[in-house]
Order: sequence, then C-alpha cells, then structure tokens
Amino acid sequence: MIEQGALENPKVEAIFTLHVSTAQELGTLWVKPEFISISSAGFKLVLQGKGGHVSQPHRGVDPITMTGMLITGAQALMHKANEPGQMLVFGFGTVHGGTADNIIPDEVSLSGSIRTATPEGRQKAIEDFRRIVEGVCRTAGGGHRLDVEIQNPSIYNDPGLVELLKAAGARVLGADRVHEFQQIMPGGDDAALFQQKVPGVYWLLGARNEAKGFDQPGHSPYFDFDEDALPLGAAVHAQAVTDFLNR
Repeated sequence: MIEQGALENPKVEAIFTLHVSTAQELGTLWVKPEFISISSAGFKLVLQGKGGHVSQPHRGVDPITMTGMLITGAQALMHKANEPGQMLVFGFGTVHGGTADNIIPDEVSLSGSIRTATPEGRQKAIEDFRRIVEGVCRTAGGGHRLDVEIQNPSIYNDPGLVELLKAAGARVLGADRVHEFQQIMPGGDDAALFQQKVPGVYWLLGARNEAKGFDQPGHSPYFDFDEDALPLGAAVHAQAVTDFLNR
C-alpha cells in the first residue's frame, strides 16, 4: 500500500490505528507514547545429520539429539546473552523430523520467533542465535541451514498524538477509562510500517466481557470479542480526527 502511494495525494498527515483486545475491559483505551510494540523476526532452521539405524548410532549423526540440545540450550543461552532489563521473547513454534521409531533421520526442521524492543536488539539476538546453532552443530558433528525473515519493526507512537488521542478518549469514554501501558507489548503489527513514514498513534480498545464469554486471547481458536466495543472505537477515532484537524 505504501509503495502504491496510499500515503500520498492527498498527503497523509497523521495516522490513528485501533486494535481490539480481549485482554482489556470493554470500552477502555490503552496506549503508550514512543515504542509500544516489539521488533520481530521469524526463523526456519534445518538441522542436518546423517541417517541410519538406531542400533548403530556410531555410524550416523542424530539430528534429533541435536534438536534436543538446541531447544534446551538456546532457551537458556539466548536469555543469558540478553542485557538485563531489555525485552527478549524467543521460542520455537514447530519441530518436524523422523519417519519411524527405529530410524535416525537425515534432518529435522524447526521454526520459531525472535522478538525484541528495538531493531538493534533484534539484530543482536539473531546473531546470538546463529552462534548458538553453529555451536550445537559443531559439537554434534552435524550441519545446518538457517533462514531468518525480518518481520515487523517496532511501532513508534508520536507523543503529541498520544496526548491528543487520550484527550479524545476521555471525552468519549470518560477519563477513568483511559490508561497508559507501562511496558511495550510483546506482539507486533505491520502498522509499524505506516508509522515509520507518518506520525501516528496505535492503541488498544478493550473488548473483553466475561459475562458474555468474550475473554479468550487473540490467536486462540475460541477468540471472539464484544462488538459493543466497535461504535466506541469509531467514536474515539472520529473525535481524535476532529480534534487533530481543528488543531
């Protein structure tokens, strides 16, 4: 959209981005100035061994053993290499390997995610992970193929627009329903790409209603939200845009 000119003709001056959330109470506004989300990277890793029969492990290189060493070691070593107080989310999402209980496979494939507060922290974490993978493979006598995909950068909220949004939210929802996050969110969003180009504010609208059963997290197979939140979010955006234009 950016490449095709969505921010030009007319030139966009400000962006207000809303995300509903069942982690917050229905009709509440949550926001934070400056960085509000993480910088993320996804990885796909193939651990390469030498297949054979389990009765002759000395003739092969077991990538399943390598996988176990990596999963256990990386969880500890990644956080040991991270500066205290700096956010790091690291985890494996998939593991696939093997065809039978008596065969050492040739390879095991894994995927996962690396998330940090800043792009600089993300790059350091990627380098740390590469070093750990290389060390495990060298120790076990195997090889690897690692592909890292740089995903969403951190969302940066313009402090002035944050204050404008909070004032608009107070007028629509009431001041007692406007809140400020004390820490950045561990999730990511491609809204960050727009806000790299144009000043903006990304905020969360509470859509949780336990009485109606709307209390499951996003990306859960049971996720749903209270649609009574939608007119509230629209009203906050309308007020914020009106205040911005009048200013």
